[in-house]
Amino acid sequence: MEILSIFFIGIGLSMDALSLSLCYGVLELSKRKRIILSSTVGVFHFVMPLFGMTLGNILEKYIIIDIKIIVYIIFMLIGLEMLFDAMKKETNVYLTNFIGTILFAFVVSIDSFSAGIGIKFISNNFLQCSLIFSITSFCFTYMGLIVGRVIGSRFSEPSKFIGGIILILFSLMYLF
Repeated sequence: MEILSIFFIGIGLSMDALSLSLCYGVLELSKRKRIILSSTVGVFHFVMPLFGMTLGNILEKYIIIDIKIIVYIIFMLIGLEMLFDAMKKETNVYLTNFIGTILFAFVVSIDSFSAGIGIKFISNNFLQCSLIFSITSFCFTYMGLIVGRVIGSRFSEPSKFIGGIILILFSLMYLF
C-alpha cells in the first residue's frame, strides 16, 4: 500500500511537468531535446525531495520571500515571452540552452521539494520515493512534449498563444 501511495503522489507531483511540457511541446523540440528535458526533470524530481527532507525545515526559517512568488515570476515571464513570440510570428526555440532547461526542471520540481518535507510521514525509504517521483515525472514530461508536438503541428500559432495564456494563468495560480 505504501508503494501505491508514493506512486500516486509521484503522479500528482508530475502534473506541473505534464501541463508545462504540453505547452512546450508545441515548439516541436527534437527527440534529443525532449529526452534531455525529460531526463533533467526526472533528475530534479529525484533530488528535490531529498533536499526537502534534509533542508526544508532549515530553509523555511531563513527564506524571506515566498517560493510561490518566485514560481509566479518565472511562469509569468515564460508565458509573456511565448505570447509576444506568437504575435511576432517568428520562430524562436525555447529550452535549447542549459539555463532554460534547468529553469524548467526547477520550476516543475518545486512541489517535490515541499513533498520531501512531509514524505517521512509516509515512508522511511526516501530513495525509493525519490526514484518513483523521478520516473513518473520523466514519463509525464516526455508524454506532454509528444502530445504538445502533435497538437502544435496542427495548430502551431494558436497553440503557442494558448500555451502562453496557460502559463500566465498557471503563474497566477501560484499566487493564490
